[in-house]
Amino acid sequence: MCFQVASKRGGYLKKCDLCVDADFMLWWLMLGINTRPTAQNI
Repeated sequence: MCFQVASKRGGYLKKCDLCVDADFMLWWLMLGINTRPTAQNI
């Protein structure tokens, strides 16, 4: 399962469950547990 997530620079990052890196996880946590980023299933 991959997601296209809006990046902080206004572009898009393609993240898969096997290639999510630490920076992405930190960014996800900063958004808050109860919030979700704009993501689309590909």
